[in-house]
Amino acid sequence: MDNRTRILSSLTGLVRSIEGNEDLISQDTVRMIQDSLVTIGQGEADENVTQYLVSVLEKEKHRLAPDCATCMNHCGRTDNWNPDNLDSCPEEMRALKIHLISLSIRLAQEKKNIMLIIRMIYAVAQDAVAKGFLKMLAEEAESELSAGSKMLFCQRF
Repeated sequence: MDNRTRILSSLTGLVRSIEGNEDLISQDTVRMIQDSLVTIGQGEADENVTQYLVSVLEKEKHRLAPDCATCMNHCGRTDNWNPDNLDSCPEEMRALKIHLISLSIRLAQEKKNIMLIIRMIYAVAQDAVAKGFLKMLAEEAESELSAGSKMLFCQRF
């Protein structure tokens, strides 16, 4: 797994841990998500940067869902997704998921709508997701990117 893929994998685990713990998202959580996506978008990441990002993403995941790390009945809810699973997706789904990753990177670079980014990365990491839902997320992101407003975060931030 290359460095960008390792970062994306850890990022999906963090995003999965947010479900049900939205009230625990901090400014640091937002920054970690944005920094990870910006790094992925810059091309192959340096090994030290990758190790650092993976470490902070895992630490934040465990902060948001501490019981998952030690749960005796492991359900996989906060597991890191293996982006290599894209290879087994039907071509149209793979293209949509790659498009959502690209849109997430652009939103992160522009520091726009963190909750949309979270929903998009969460959807990308789901093995069973409706094509229509992915298209709807892509349309929402494209609309957000073309909008003149610089909405930094949802109102809570």
